[in-house]
Amino acid sequence: MAISPLEYRFLRVAHQNGFLPKRPGILEFGETETLGLNIVDVIADQALVPDDAVRASLTDRARRLTAGPGPNFAAAKLLYEALYAPSSYTAVDLHGTPDAIRADLNRPLSLDRQYDLCVNNGTSEHIFNQFQFYKTVHDHTRAGGTMIHWTPTFGWANHGLYNVQPGFFFDLAYANGYEVVMICLGTDRNLYRLTDGNIGPNLVARYPDMSNALTFALLRKTSEADFQAPQQGCYRQ
Repeated sequence: MAISPLEYRFLRVAHQNGFLPKRPGILEFGETETLGLNIVDVIADQALVPDDAVRASLTDRARRLTAGPGPNFAAAKLLYEALYAPSSYTAVDLHGTPDAIRADLNRPLSLDRQYDLCVNNGTSEHIFNQFQFYKTVHDHTRAGGTMIHWTPTFGWANHGLYNVQPGFFFDLAYANGYEVVMICLGTDRNLYRLTDGNIGPNLVARYPDMSNALTFALLRKTSEADFQAPQQGCYRQ
């Protein structure tokens, strides 16, 4: 549940394209931490934080954070201030900071409100009950709200319980009427923007870096309809 340079590349592209909501109430599934990300350099980027005074304040706070090679929850929250300026922040995580809500995401969860932005930052692959996890994300996102997911697709051996196929989020979006804002395969080298899930072995052979890739999805919920389990597109009636 970390933002490394790979995940940040996706978030920066989404930010540059105006896809990220401003001042959202955020619910995270897995409390965000940074890993291998130079938060001072990131925050000092004028393209990320155009306002000089805000950028100077955030950069000063970034410099005062305890430096270290491991995960950094405080740095991640600072990054979120730069990306979103959130109106509120809630995290569900069995192993996060003391502020996180402890809950088993295999089971139904109700927080008695909906959020503008729900983030699955590499948590879903660790949850056995996939149906319940994606239903929980759906139920806690308001109509018009945004869902961000990233999870392994190719490679990532023994990282979690599951990898998803490239078409997974397209099928999830189709079943639930989500707007597909952006779906990408992300590798250590590149972001590959997808228009469908038809990624076969020939394409992976052509781009060897795809052999170890995450799928990133930015989706928009369009209604308050109940969550629907998707069918795989090639078998859809």
